[in-house]
Amino acid sequence: MSTPCCRCAFGPGIEAQLRNIISRIDHFYPTTKICCIWSKDGELIVEHSTAFVKREELQNIVSQLRQAALRFGQALGQMECPIIHIKGHSHLFSCFDINQGDHFLAFYTEMDGPALETLDTIGQDQAMLGAIGDELSLALRNLKPLKRRKNRG
Repeated sequence: MSTPCCRCAFGPGIEAQLRNIISRIDHFYPTTKICCIWSKDGELIVEHSTAFVKREELQNIVSQLRQAALRFGQALGQMECPIIHIKGHSHLFSCFDINQGDHFLAFYTEMDGPALETLDTIGQDQAMLGAIGDELSLALRNLKPLKRRKNRG
């Protein structure tokens, strides 16, 4: 189930392209329930979900998890943290900076415990980014000119 995003200023063509890209994440992280792209300012760009989600709750949770992970990295002297994975017993939260942090991709995956324990996130990240990374980055870079043109006119 895909939910229309709240303040799309870029037209249905780019929105459909972004939805298509993020829907393919399930090939690399099976049973992904929620996948979304946010701007660095916290604006939801696009969302793909197979579960009911309250958008405000999702934004708060993603923002808090991302900030906590970044603070943890900074405490360890790691100033940049472009990929974050937080594993639980049967779930995985993943967050990726896109275009040097202008946007970020976040998704939530549920898996049974043994499958999650043996999941090679480094290999899956490389495969996923190799398959969709450039396409996603380009589509998101194309948002800026479209937003500027709309705001001028």
